[in-house]
Amino acid sequence: MPDSLPPVQHDPQSEQFFINLEGQQNAKLDYARKVEGERTVLDLKATFVPPGRRNQGLATKIVLNAFREAEAQGYKIRPSCPFTEALLQRKPAFQHLRVDEKAS
Repeated sequence: MPDSLPPVQHDPQSEQFFINLEGQQNAKLDYARKVEGERTVLDLKATFVPPGRRNQGLATKIVLNAFREAEAQGYKIRPSCPFTEALLQRKPAFQHLRVDEKAS
């Protein structure tokens, strides 16, 4: 992933991680923060990258940032978006963040 990518920003009010692509729609990951019993879960709902900016590592950078933020906050994640699920499967270091649905 190129280091030249713009930084990921987090807007907890909008429940979104995003990269500002000046003059274009933002690349983003929408999520829902939910308290389920004793745990907080980030339900990673949908990723979007404008068509002209796809295949440049933007979505991967955003989702990895969300994984790291969940880890730092002690949250679990539910990868509802197919892209987030596929990335989680390729990143064993983050498997411990996956919410155990049986514990719901």
